Amino acid sequence: MSKYYFPKYLQLKQSGELDERAEEFNQLLTHCTLCPFECGINRIEGEFGACNAGFEPRIKSAHANFGEIPELSGKYGCGYISFKNELSGDEYVNESEETREFEIEELAKQMVSLQIRSCHNISFVTPTNYAAQVIEALSLAIEGGFILPIVWNCSGFESIRVLKLLDGIVDVYIVDFSLIRKNLSLKDNSKSAAICEAICGAVREMFKQITSIIINKEKILNHGIVIRSYDEMNSFCNDTGLLTELAKEIEVKHKEGKLIIDNRKEIKNKRL
Repeated sequence: MSKYYFPKYLQLKQSGELDERAEEFNQLLTHCTLCPFECGINRIEGEFGACNAGFEPRIKSAHANFGEIPELSGKYGCGYISFKNELSGDEYVNESEETREFEIEELAKQMVSLQIRSCHNISFVTPTNYAAQVIEALSLAIEGGFILPIVWNCSGFESIRVLKLLDGIVDVYIVDFSLIRKNLSLKDNSKSAAICEAICGAVREMFKQITSIIINKEKILNHGIVIRSYDEMNSFCNDTGLLTELAKEIEVKHKEGKLIIDNRKEIKNKRL
């Protein structure tokens, strides 16, 4: 159990590498390859691809969330920032909630504000298509005193190139299979196989980056991997034969205490 935890991204900021990575992310936007669909459109010039995301981050919700697993919500909640993502259904946000665009400077201020509210971390939900903007906002937030762990709450359908750029920036990965399940069709096995292949590669890259769990004196997860909807993944494996080897790897690492499995049937976005 760790008494003090200092995110590695603080070192990256000090060395200048964080800003270099932010620039690499921005370059990806000119021929967008942020997700495995690799649409190749120019987001900076206002073009839209499969995710229908523009340049400015479009956010559904930003608040302290007390409905996460105890290791993330703790006493004061996790700082919950949920992005609109048409490729991944966000199970935790009321669909009636309006979304609005955030400028990067505003996103950075929101991160610092949630820290001031004593949140234990910042959990970015379905952030992949706005990864470039998130990293730029993180750099600005650090200049404003931000030091919280970063949680990357995603479906697992991630680009390995993007994950490598996130190495040392993300402290906790949450892989929620339910977020991509709607895009996996039992009738179109070739499409599902391609998506599952991308998920396998991405999760294994996460395993390379994060090899252990770090929990602080308040019993908050500062560093680690959480696998959500594992039972749903197993059910899908039984129906299709896909993801079977990955599911076995997850089970082994769970038994070794190297990751957390969250199989709650209902995930609540709870505010106080």
